[in-house]
Amino acid sequence: MKKRVVLLLLSLIVFSCLLVGEQSEHYFRFYLHHHSQLSKITRLISIDDVKDGYVYAYANDKQLQKFKILGYSLEMLQKPGTLYKPDMTDDIETNRIWTEYPTYDAFVTIMYQFAIDYPSLCTVENIGTTVQGREILMAKISDNVQSNEAEPEFLYVATMHGDETAGYICLLNLIEHLLENYGTVPRITNIVDNLVIWISPLQNPDGTYFGGNNSVAGAQRFNANFVDLNRNFPCPLEGPHPDGNDWQPETIAMMDFAEGHHITMGANYHGGTEVVNYPWDFQSELHPDDDWYVYTSQVYANAAQANSPAGYMNGYNNGITNGFAWYETHGGRQDYMNYFHYAREVTMEISDTKLLPEIFLEDHWNYNRESMLLYLEEALYGIHGFVTNDAGNPVEAKIEVLNHDFDNSHVYSDSDLGDYYRLLYEGIYDLKASSYGYLPEVAENVSVTNGNLVDLDFTLQTAPLFTVSGNVEDGVDHNPVVNAMIEFIETPLDPVFTDNLGNYTIENVPEGSYQVYVSSDPYSNLLTQIDIAENNTIHDFSICLSDIEDFESASFLMHDWAFAGNADWMITNEVAFEGSFSARSGNIIDNQESSILLNLEVTAPGEVSFYLKVSSEVVFDYFRFYIDGVLQDRWSGEVDWQEAHYPVDEGIHEFKWTYEKDENTSNGNDCAWLDMIALPCTEEMSTPELPEPAKVSLLGNYPNPFNPETAISFTINSQEEIPTRLEIYNIKGQKVNTLIDANLSAGNYNIIWDGTDSNSKKVGSGMYFYRLISSDLDKTEKMLLLK
Repeated sequence: MKKRVVLLLLSLIVFSCLLVGEQSEHYFRFYLHHHSQLSKITRLISIDDVKDGYVYAYANDKQLQKFKILGYSLEMLQKPGTLYKPDMTDDIETNRIWTEYPTYDAFVTIMYQFAIDYPSLCTVENIGTTVQGREILMAKISDNVQSNEAEPEFLYVATMHGDETAGYICLLNLIEHLLENYGTVPRITNIVDNLVIWISPLQNPDGTYFGGNNSVAGAQRFNANFVDLNRNFPCPLEGPHPDGNDWQPETIAMMDFAEGHHITMGANYHGGTEVVNYPWDFQSELHPDDDWYVYTSQVYANAAQANSPAGYMNGYNNGITNGFAWYETHGGRQDYMNYFHYAREVTMEISDTKLLPEIFLEDHWNYNRESMLLYLEEALYGIHGFVTNDAGNPVEAKIEVLNHDFDNSHVYSDSDLGDYYRLLYEGIYDLKASSYGYLPEVAENVSVTNGNLVDLDFTLQTAPLFTVSGNVEDGVDHNPVVNAMIEFIETPLDPVFTDNLGNYTIENVPEGSYQVYVSSDPYSNLLTQIDIAENNTIHDFSICLSDIEDFESASFLMHDWAFAGNADWMITNEVAFEGSFSARSGNIIDNQESSILLNLEVTAPGEVSFYLKVSSEVVFDYFRFYIDGVLQDRWSGEVDWQEAHYPVDEGIHEFKWTYEKDENTSNGNDCAWLDMIALPCTEEMSTPELPEPAKVSLLGNYPNPFNPETAISFTINSQEEIPTRLEIYNIKGQKVNTLIDANLSAGNYNIIWDGTDSNSKKVGSGMYFYRLISSDLDKTEKMLLLK
């Protein structure tokens, strides 16, 4: 088998590429102690493969230094792009036999020549430039290439890892194959007539031509900034910058391209192994269309096996694998396209050898040609159709499969032409089309069979318009709330405000269901759903005054806070969003956490909001917020003060904030801060008790600051003895002494505290709080002890 010859050849040929500057990309392997550790490792370095107990990986200098802290024994390997020096050509006609790699200049010429040779079928666009100024070229192939047609848009790209070159030449071959055979081969003609095909053979030219424009020898995985482009995209879980790097020019070019097109399906070609890798890479939960991904991936793998020597693309699960089951990654292209752009993209690994010797380029094209065509044809199946309105105009609508879609697996119809494409595994489905301003339409019992097309159009009727009105009142005293804002979420309707009677009116609201946001400072915000119909246009809202925890009492005594983990939270005056004080996570070490919790009975739907600040090791140490044990959000790295909002339903809820560290490394201040927590309506706020005449009054303490002692003064005005307690707390909210716990009669009291008694155990200098508690008073003040 030729693949074995390649391995023998590569073991004999070692070439040192002459590069300018310091080597900053490293290739190595190490034995994996436990598979669960991959979640940590994948955030430190670029995993390339996991096989036979070993992890093969790339890292730049900074990543390698950080990874070594984990203590793995590394076996440094020669970079694949330096193992072999292929023959190159800049002769366009010779090169189009595809037995040699083109120089970079020849590649650019070849791409533009396609458009010159086939002007009615092909255009070539420069969608962006690389770090070093090279062009990122994209060929468009279609029977009406200058037009915007109502056809599925299909995207093939390759070589975003610059040293994985088999896909580079295969896609050049595919462009030529489609163009040369159009009009003469019915199958090719059908594909080109019914698809808009985008092909970019070289996504990372700086990496592929790292040794210079005249050779792919010395190719590297990373781009010229030593960033892995397939970890540089936004991630549904890790946010916009999962790798901690700015978006690279190559990444931005592809993000802009995706934003400007309506990609239905595609594949991203890689090398280093032989397998079709399907979503997700970032999470273990399967994609809602997992059965479709498995089926179409197997279509590709089966055809590749049938057109190649024994053993090609037959590993893993018969040539296919779920990405996360192989190894977890964040910031990959396929997850980005599938989650944020509603596409169906996979990753094709088509060569065990990364920098494939030129004598095997034609072979790999022959192995994959039929698979590539079959995969293109899969975009022609499933459910296709148009969404128009009752006037026949195209409508941009959300197309969702009921009781099926989640994790952004729905699709949208095109805003210009109204066409949509929903690829599905065979079965019977109910589909719903919806768009603002129209009544939704549901198509029931739609039967889908693999390898066949279902035409399904939707005609959305214009929804009747209504004037919606109502009142916003205080939930406690039922007085009108003036200047409250009412906003219909994710609609073009402008927010409106209540008048001096608490009334509002909003005109031209289409019939339908809406999320409505009601807000007015200092009230707790309300997020609720309402239905608008002919007999349902009046909607009143009740909101409650916010319960603000600002920690300005310099204690945790305003609410029934609880602590968990390895260290309690504390009050600090070192940093605050507003005022002088904030809450700070406890001092913890590796593999520890510090949590603060609050349990509340929420009496009306509303929201909890707070300001947060984080200073931690980026990506690995996290500040997390939970409601009822369900993670709402998380933050990592250097995060300056920002506000977060989360809706809360009526009922008993647990709110939990946790700062947690992984097994090594500390960066920044290694903590998180909280301030200005606005809590939703609670039982004690909604049903306030009328205050009784004061019987106990706290006067304060003098001197303050003090050393060595201060007198805490209060008075009692009562005909009866009153249970009275005077307690001292430190800045962490921990009680250090009880000065009084007795029934006291009327009189003036001056209680001395100097922090030297046996209960206090000679406390040190710092901020302290004294709390006076009686039947009608619970008040806390602060004092400063200076020793």
